[in-house]
Parts: sequence; C-alpha cells; structure tokens
Amino acid sequence: KQTMAECEAAGHMAARNVEIIVGTYEEFIIGYQLTVQKDGKVSLTQSFTDHSHTGSVRKIAISGKFLISGGSDEILRIFNLSSRFEVGTIMEHKGTITDLVFHGSQYLFSTAEDGNICIFSRGKWECEKTLKAHVGGVTSFAVHPTGKLALSVGKDKSLRTWNLIKGRRAFITNLKTVADSVHWSPPGTHYLVVKGSCVDVYEVSLGQVVHSVDFKEKVTSLIFIMDDIIAVGGDGKNICLYDITTKLELVQWDAHTMRIKSLRVIPRVATEDLWLVSASSDGTIKVWNIELLSLSSAPKLLGEVNTSCRIICMDIYLPQQKMPVSNVEKAVGYELENKTQANGSSEESVKQKKKKKLKKPLNQETNEGLPIKKKKLKKPLNQETNEGLPIKKKKLKKPLNQETNGLPIKKKKLKEPLNQETNEESPVKKKKLKKPLNQETNEESPVKKKKLKKPLNQETNEESPVKKKKLKKPLNQETNEESPVKKKKLKKPLNQETNEGSPVKKKNKLL
Repeated sequence: KQTMAECEAAGHMAARNVEIIVGTYEEFIIGYQLTVQKDGKVSLTQSFTDHSHTGSVRKIAISGKFLISGGSDEILRIFNLSSRFEVGTIMEHKGTITDLVFHGSQYLFSTAEDGNICIFSRGKWECEKTLKAHVGGVTSFAVHPTGKLALSVGKDKSLRTWNLIKGRRAFITNLKTVADSVHWSPPGTHYLVVKGSCVDVYEVSLGQVVHSVDFKEKVTSLIFIMDDIIAVGGDGKNICLYDITTKLELVQWDAHTMRIKSLRVIPRVATEDLWLVSASSDGTIKVWNIELLSLSSAPKLLGEVNTSCRIICMDIYLPQQKMPVSNVEKAVGYELENKTQANGSSEESVKQKKKKKLKKPLNQETNEGLPIKKKKLKKPLNQETNEGLPIKKKKLKKPLNQETNGLPIKKKKLKEPLNQETNEESPVKKKKLKKPLNQETNEESPVKKKKLKKPLNQETNEESPVKKKKLKKPLNQETNEESPVKKKKLKKPLNQETNEGSPVKKKNKLL
C-alpha cells in the first residue's frame, strides 16, 4: 500500500508537470512529460520533438521558460517552452559547443572548441563579453554559487579561475592531463575535477587537492545530490553514490546496458527522498527514487522510456505554477459553509459573513471602499478650502521688494556706470580712444595721422607723386629736364667745320 507521504508527493509532482528534455546524436531535441500514477510509479510520454540543428546536439540548458541548445553545427538555438516556439539563434562560436551554463535568471555562459567563453544576458541574448580561455578548446565550465567566481578546464591541460566581477582571469593551475569536466559543490566550499576515471577533490580554503578517487572506469557524468554526496556514472553501466567528506562509497547499482551520459536531480518531493534521472547511450531514460535516510540501499526504479536515439545530454524543465489549495483549507471552508446553512441563512448572508476586512476605509453614505486611501498631507492645508496648497512656502534666498513682494532679479554690483538721468546702465562703456577725436563732430577721425614719408605739396597739401632724387644726368637749363645723351669724351677728333667725329683716325703711314 502507498503511504500518506508518497500520496502527497505524487500529487505534488503531478501538479508541477515535470518535463525531461534530451539532446541526441541524431540531431533531435525530445521532450517527455512525467506523470505520476496511482501506484506511485511514473510514466514518460513524449511531448515534443524538434529537428532544428544540422549536427548532433551536444549540450542543453534550461532556465525559467527558456531552453538553449548547442550542437556540433556551432549554433545556439533559443526555445520558449511556454509557447513551444523557437525565438532566436546565436552564432558567436567557431567550433562545436562543449558546455552551456545558466547562472540564476540573468546570464548564460557558453563554451566551444574555439577556446572562448561567451557571456550572454538573458532576454536580450547579446554577447556582453568574450573570454579567451584555452588553447585547443574548452571542455567544461562551472560557476560558483555566489556568481563571483568560475572555473574552466580545457585541452591545454590547465584549470583556470575567473573573476566574473572584473571579467578577467585570476589564476592558472597546470594539470598533468586533459580534464573532462569541473563541478562546484552546492555550498561552494569544494570543487571536483574529473580526469578520465579519476576525480580530484579540491578544497577552496586550501586551494589544493584534498584527496582523489579512482572509479576504475571513465567518468562520463557527475552531479551533487546533497552538499557532500555525489552520484557518478561512467562507461561501466553502473551508478555510484559517494561521500566526499568520509571518502566512502555508499551504494552502487546496475542502471543501464551502455555508458551513462547524463544525470539530473528532480527537486525533492518530500524530506525523506528525492528523484534521480539517468540517461544512457542505449536510448533509455530512467527515474530512480533515492531514500535519503538509507542511502546504503539501492534506489527504487519508478519508470523508464526508450527514446530509440543515442542520448548525449539532458536537463529538467519545472514550470512555475501556483500551489493548489491544501486539504486543511478546503475542510475549514466546508465547515463554515455547513454552519451557515444550518442556521437557515440565505446565500446572500453567507457571502456577507465571508467578507474580509477592507484595506480601504468605507464611505459612510454608500458603505463602499473609497478608491483612494487617505494619507497625511505633506503640504499645509488652506484654511478656506481645506485643500493642500500647491506650493510649499520656503525661505526666500533673494531679498524682497516691498512693492512687488519678490524681486525677479537679485541686485548685483554694476560693472558699467549708471546714467544719472535714467538711473540705467550706459549702453556703451567708455574706454580710452585709440584715435584722436574730431573737435567739431566729437567722433574719432577716420584716419590716424602718421608721419608722411613723402613731402607735401604746399598748394594741395597732398603728398608729391614722385620723390625727388639726385639726378644722375645733367638738366637742360631751358627745359629743366635731363639731357637725353650724356656727354662723353670723344675718342675721335672733331671736324672743326662740321663739329663731328672724323670717320677715319689719322695714323702715321709707314714708309
């Protein structure tokens, strides 16, 4: 028989409409609706199928109503699970998508084989920052529960710590081998680094490995089910529960026929148990009930479904819904209704007795709530109209004019002299004139007198057009002009009769 806790848990889970969504190697995204049966078992019914990617779907992440999927086609696709429509596409990476992580309801982190970490704001879906992380590609990324730090591992055999407040790298830790994944504990005091079949447990306060666990098979999936207990799945087809504080293996059971690709936890439906969902390469999804009070016992299988596809990744969608009215509230309402009917009250009297206290005061005339609640007035009341004054009186910073009871302009010292007749500022400030005034018109002379470089003509009082210079040629006494030809010494003797040079110079003729 089913216990009372199991019945309440089943009813609660049925109201939440849990949906399990997987990404497959065949490029499909498939959703399965989880339904709780009367016997406590669960059934998984296919709710939708999407074939938007042109490559295998490597990672999916869900936050609120948004589903983000990334594949080997280097594309991120955004789906609205409420409306069941694709709402956007992001092409920011140049390589296969390797990890998708939401932090709260604000940011999405994506990593790829191009070695970059991209940070997106949820809603706008704009890339706010790109971090150059690892050479050869990023394999895994994890955000601290506080959102201030993040860890990434890559193919360059390094572990990098990121300061998300400043948006830059903080530390680099060299690893001997390539790490497959990194995980934070729920309190944020430890983080795990998976390297093949080995899991290294780091303590944040020490900054070093506390201890290592070898599971003898390659670890393909890991998740915290409690603050210090992890569920581990690998190539060996088994699921193991391990306590990182006591360093003890709690239980291990045979779960699937092939390697386990993903593990997810459905939030606990009761304080004594929780549900663990596992997905395998054999195409099956299984739901397990883990009893927290007896972790050493093997969990109970609640239900499974065969997808007939090779599953790579998985996530859980929990739509937010209002909680149903409890049985106690229903019983109280039923008892009150029976009492009113026993007293012979009409339906109207029953409604009046169920009236609640009004948050607004009643109007005495209409007995209805006033549309506006009275509050203390911040402004003083006008005694005549009993209404708030539109402007609160304050001390005036400017002196009052006794006639107008308020000057629009504060008196200042005048920089310009006042006109004694009009008591106003002169329109033009007197300055020293650089040019002499004309005594008749009392205006500045248009031309400043300067020393003349040329002598004035005494008759016209104007400058002479030509400056007298020393004549190089003698003047003709009659015309007072220069002689056109300067007299020179004649090399030839003059003819006394014609006063001209002889055409031939006489020379002594040799005999």
